[in-house]
Amino acid sequence: GQWGYDVSAAGFDLSVSYNPKPAAAAAAETGYSVSYSGLMDGLTLVYGVFDDGDIAENDTIGAKYTMGSVTAAYQITKVDYEATTSTDQDAQHYGISIAINENLSVSAGRQEIEFDGAADDEVNTGVGGSYTMGSISMKYGLNSLESKGGSNTAEDIDASIFSVSFAF
Repeated sequence: GQWGYDVSAAGFDLSVSYNPKPAAAAAAETGYSVSYSGLMDGLTLVYGVFDDGDIAENDTIGAKYTMGSVTAAYQITKVDYEATTSTDQDAQHYGISIAINENLSVSAGRQEIEFDGAADDEVNTGVGGSYTMGSISMKYGLNSLESKGGSNTAEDIDASIFSVSFAF
């Protein structure tokens, strides 16, 4: 039962959604986003809002800039819960990716989340890369999570991923 509409004109992309009854007793959900890429070559500005009707309001704003083989992005997100006992969140996300050549690319990113009333900020960081040679692709990722949920007693988590795929 969700309705949505997308339109693009003059460098703007607009998306609107409405869900009158997402669950039996839930309030209607509404959301919209707009991006603009007509300011200068390589720059995209974005803004979005989502209200799930009875739990939280989410808004985000960001920018992405691409110049040649380098793309960098920055985004701020806020989640405000309706209940006063819930922990609101303010987050910053930023990252960069570089296409070294047509076969090799690398990227790095970081996310910091501030939880209201929490002892620490949650920090997620990661680096990744991919290399393609003919029909073979190799990809890796190294990620870490510190102070999960804003807890200073939460165990830090590190994860690494490596994959090889073959196309026939």
